[in-house]
Amino acid sequence: LKEGASRADAARPMPKKEKASEGAIVVAEQDGKLSKKDAKTLEDREMNEMMAAMGLQKPKHVGTATVNGLGLAAGGIAAGAVSLVALPYAGAKKSGVRGFLGGAVGGLAAAAALPVAGALAGATQVVRGAAQTPKAIYEASQGKTWSASDRRWIHYSLPDELERLDEEEAEMKEFVAARRRAAAAARQAKRIERRAAKLREREAAAARGEEGGDAGGEAGEAGGAAAARTAADAAAPLHRLEYAAQLEQKQHFVEKALRRLPREMQVAARSDTQRERWRMPWLSQERLNQRHGLPCPVAPVLPAAATHGYRNKCEFTIGRDEDGSVAVGFTLGTVRERKHVVGRADGVPTVSAEMLAAARRAQAVLAESPLPPYDKVSHEGFWRAMLARQSFAHADGPPELLLCVAVQAAGLPEEQVASELARLREAFVAPLDPPVRLSLAVRRGAPPGEYKHAGEPAEAGGLETVLCGGVGD
Repeated sequence: LKEGASRADAARPMPKKEKASEGAIVVAEQDGKLSKKDAKTLEDREMNEMMAAMGLQKPKHVGTATVNGLGLAAGGIAAGAVSLVALPYAGAKKSGVRGFLGGAVGGLAAAAALPVAGALAGATQVVRGAAQTPKAIYEASQGKTWSASDRRWIHYSLPDELERLDEEEAEMKEFVAARRRAAAAARQAKRIERRAAKLREREAAAARGEEGGDAGGEAGEAGGAAAARTAADAAAPLHRLEYAAQLEQKQHFVEKALRRLPREMQVAARSDTQRERWRMPWLSQERLNQRHGLPCPVAPVLPAAATHGYRNKCEFTIGRDEDGSVAVGFTLGTVRERKHVVGRADGVPTVSAEMLAAARRAQAVLAESPLPPYDKVSHEGFWRAMLARQSFAHADGPPELLLCVAVQAAGLPEEQVASELARLREAFVAPLDPPVRLSLAVRRGAPPGEYKHAGEPAEAGGLETVLCGGVGD
């Protein structure tokens, strides 16, 4: 950041000579020295500033000098009167009776001296004003204007003043732009450094055999938007970590979301006319500081009884893997990246054995189908997705499994569509391993909530029951 600021300072345009009106100091660098005229002007300005601090600035003429002189005399009288009271009071407060007596003596002296000093200063100003009056008459007759800032007569030109202001504004804009460029470069450097640090962490984790866990954790925190290395990384980003580490990561995710809540509520309160209703005790800064930014205590994440195969719902995407073969699993590349690659569901630890068996069965059938799987980039294809819903608790038999296959049948002959759905039905007549009580349905059109193009609803399709029954019935 310091380097960026230095670059911005260096990038600021510094003209060799700053143009200004006659009322401003003209500083020109010539071999590192000021010209005699500029040095004299600078010396006069410094003297005027010192005299102004004392109330003895150079007068315009006898009229302004008289007003200034009366003010100095009145100021001296007022200061003397204040000293007569303030000094004894301050002395008594500091040292008691002894201090009061000393302050009284000082107050009497100040009360006598300050009015005299004010009168002398006022008289001096009147004399100076009288001396300046002939010059004021002459300079005014020459069309000059009195500059109150420099305390001298100048030729004022409005076009020159506008030109000077325009130049100063242009220089300031360039300076601000240079600062912004430097700040942007500094932010980019920090982003690069963070990425490099993450890469070093991944390399170190790879040496410990945990690279996938770190990469999966980051992908999970980002919502799975980036392309994952495997289907397991896409569907279960934390699967490579030990279970205790997974619980810690989930605890971190919850706390991170809760820490954002007070800030979001504060932003919402600024735009609300009834701000009083946003003033809640648990949102006070004191409470937040006590809990390290958390609006409420967060209990540790409770471990689950089952850590593998516990999901009762899976949405399998139908597409092609990196080798171009039909795959029923989870998306590895996103539409934004113009890449639609699907990883097979095998190896995803959260998917049950029954769902994996159904995915493999469907994958084998679709691999022999003349109709291609749907591609989300080109918006072409027939087989789109398969939704699986499972019920585990059944004392009287195997679990129940509902499969809903979504197809895109628009523009295809009905005979061909019916033939392919019949092949799918026949494939699921044979029992699965492990056994389940299976129900199969087909939805024509996109899965609910999915769209072919931005703003264009997908083809609506009804739910067509193809097969319902028990194991292998």
